[in-house]
Amino acid sequence: MKLPADVRESLVIAIDEYFENENDDPDVEQLAQFIADQIEISAEESGLEEVDELLARIEEDARLEESVAGTLEYELGQHEDLELTGEEVMSFVEKVLRLRWHKKADLVEELEDDFEADEEDDDEPSED
Repeated sequence: MKLPADVRESLVIAIDEYFENENDDPDVEQLAQFIADQIEISAEESGLEEVDELLARIEEDARLEESVAGTLEYELGQHEDLELTGEEVMSFVEKVLRLRWHKKADLVEELEDDFEADEEDDDEPSED
């Protein structure tokens, strides 16, 4: 799934703050749930619509057998040697959940391409 890059930036900061302020040696279940919750919070803060369905869409796109939190809990438990920094954890989460990021400029360009393709379709004569 492709999400705005500012969601990633927000997640890295939130995870770093979690380790600094809340728990520098978290239980994998707590950390997994925190990350899942934070994905929704960061997406909402970035102005992404339909945040209520975001985790379900990630689960579907990544073809997860468990929930986002459940998958992260399992995978984090299998990689206990992971360095506990926002950047390292986020890089790991990206791989597990198959997340990709786009900058706003990329999104604008993508939308413009879609718009131009729609206009081209409108210019073609219909076969009535």
